[in-house]
Amino acid sequence: MGRWKKVDFRTFAYLCVAVLISAALELFVFAYRPPRYAIPLGKELSIHRDGIPLGAGRIPFLDRLGSAKTVKCFVPGLYRYALSFSLPDTLVGERDLVLVFPQISGASLSPSVNGILLGRRGDEAEGRSTIWNAVHVFSLPSQILKADNALEIEIRGTYEAGITAVPYIASGRKAAGRIFALTFFSEYNIWISAGALLAISLIAIGIGWLGEGVRKGSLLLGFAGVCVAMFLLDFALIERLPISIALFKRIVVSLRHLGAALFILAYFSILGKKMDAFAHAFSGIHLACAVLLLAMPGGIVEIKRLYNLTYLTFLPLQVYLFVLVLRYAREDEAFRPIMFGVVVAVLCAIRDIVLLVLVDSPGSIMISHYGFVVLTLASSFYVVNDGLKHYRALVCERKRTVFFQEEAQRDPLTGSYNRKILPVLVQDLAKPFSVMIFDLDDFKSMNDEFGHATGDAILADVVRVAKANIRADDYVVRIGGDEFMVILRSCPLDVARTIAGRLIADCVKAAVPVVGPGSQGNLSYSVSIGIGHCGGEGAATSQDLKDIETEADRKMYKAKELGKGQWFG
Repeated sequence: MGRWKKVDFRTFAYLCVAVLISAALELFVFAYRPPRYAIPLGKELSIHRDGIPLGAGRIPFLDRLGSAKTVKCFVPGLYRYALSFSLPDTLVGERDLVLVFPQISGASLSPSVNGILLGRRGDEAEGRSTIWNAVHVFSLPSQILKADNALEIEIRGTYEAGITAVPYIASGRKAAGRIFALTFFSEYNIWISAGALLAISLIAIGIGWLGEGVRKGSLLLGFAGVCVAMFLLDFALIERLPISIALFKRIVVSLRHLGAALFILAYFSILGKKMDAFAHAFSGIHLACAVLLLAMPGGIVEIKRLYNLTYLTFLPLQVYLFVLVLRYAREDEAFRPIMFGVVVAVLCAIRDIVLLVLVDSPGSIMISHYGFVVLTLASSFYVVNDGLKHYRALVCERKRTVFFQEEAQRDPLTGSYNRKILPVLVQDLAKPFSVMIFDLDDFKSMNDEFGHATGDAILADVVRVAKANIRADDYVVRIGGDEFMVILRSCPLDVARTIAGRLIADCVKAAVPVVGPGSQGNLSYSVSIGIGHCGGEGAATSQDLKDIETEADRKMYKAKELGKGQWFG
């Protein structure tokens, strides 16, 4: 019971953080409002399209496709909005004034004050740009300003046009922090999110494709993340698109639906569940929407209309994922990042849908795409983290395997290798090489006189002496009771003879304590060594090693016949 309380508390903590982040996104929307020290421009304005008067309005203003409350159809064109504003006497002559448009709707923006053009944003001729989500700041030269001023704003509308957040005039110094925050939120953050999402999605694809066996869930989630990263380009500031706005919208909106379909497939694969009726229906609908958007006839207005119609289809996915993931997050804390992303996405989507459908306000600032980014990043984080855990487990398993293999090839008494190492060793053994076979002289009599414990100590010491006289990449192998083989890589015969002489001398100088109750004193010992050599070039074979071992063994017995304590070869 205590474990469940602990799990519930942690899950609740994740939910609270997700709600706080969603609230933080909502609070940041207030940054789009004019600050207290600014002069807001929300007065009556006259509206023209391609020179044709359309009447009057008030900022925020948006001319767009039919919504929940209207059925009119938007007419693309160059829209001109005209209004007047007054400056207080304290600001007349101010050299640091800026005109700020927190957000507009359209493909171009060209404001003029008292007939003087302040600058241009986007593509006024063809509408090949995505500047609608960005903040636009224009410097106001003091010499063109008066007490009463006329402002004209031209916006190229391809599928909608308007000024969706109240513009304002303010001191550039005072507004610098707010402008930077708006710029980061609406521009830099989009590119950072798209880049991070693309990077982590490619990592997820790599984990799914290059890991131990293809992991379908990681692959699907990685490709879904790539689709979402590409979809975010619709919110990025791009002054000039290389393709028409209609084709651009077809691509990015299709990727939005394709990403949604891949998401639901990925989650069921990650959770190890079979897809239910909802999952099949949802993925099928969004795949159909993606194909329809790419294949349907018509221009940008028709595509935008379909975009609006399919927008609501995302809320069921997020609510369904929330219910699905919440159950697993209670059982496995690894799913909590996914639950966190789902909660943020659901809250952001509900907020936007309420504003679009129920409130239908032209001044609504949308944030659901940020929720979708959080969801994708959280999901990809889960995959990457899961992949890293899998990799760490694999590394540990391989280390254990290597350790056990190493232990199986080692002689537990002396620490030297045993014969099991020979098939492995010969795989990278090259000619020329030398082999020494040695054993202890009169070892049986020493064992009988001083006991097996002392004999074991002598065996361990002779291995120590042998290792001290060879290189790190040479091998000492115990091939019998007191018989050993030394394999010397790339070693000429004369060098092997020198090593054999040093080994014999060091054994004679050794002092091994006698082991046993009441025993005292030290023992020295001697070895007889036979030397074999394999010349030539190229890789050595198992037969080469066997032949040289036989030769060295024969010469070792010859050394014993000649008087022991010496080498022959």
